[in-house]
Amino acid sequence: MHGFAGPLIAAAAVHSFMDGWSVATVQLTVPLGLRVAVPLAVALHKLPEGIALGGILRAAVKGRAAALGWCLLAEGTTIVGGALGLAMAPHLGTEWITYPLGIAAGWLFTWASTRCTRSGNGAGRGRRSHRRWREWRVRR
Repeated sequence: MHGFAGPLIAAAAVHSFMDGWSVATVQLTVPLGLRVAVPLAVALHKLPEGIALGGILRAAVKGRAAALGWCLLAEGTTIVGGALGLAMAPHLGTEWITYPLGIAAGWLFTWASTRCTRSGNGAGRGRRSHRRWREWRVRR
């Protein structure tokens, strides 16, 4: 397995889990129009997401079967998230099930902001990219 395959699979699994969780959340707390629209939107975005994930994993792991298996594992957590959301809702109430979505959004925002600023883990990457772009442009 290539170095970035593990984190990619983990991120895709968390994303898919939250997709399932959001479908479960919307089934219990909103009007009928949204109860139909959100699962449809999640289902429609799963096709290009799965194709992209499968293509990247095909390059990152050895063999098509391994890539397909990892892709199915990562995307299959959608069902786990939905089932867990539906199972927990009667015991915890409908307001509580929205908190994991907020936690995921906050974590993602924090991670992205540290990767995009000079003070975070991505420090210097922007400068090197810009320098490479300038060098490439000058050579042309």
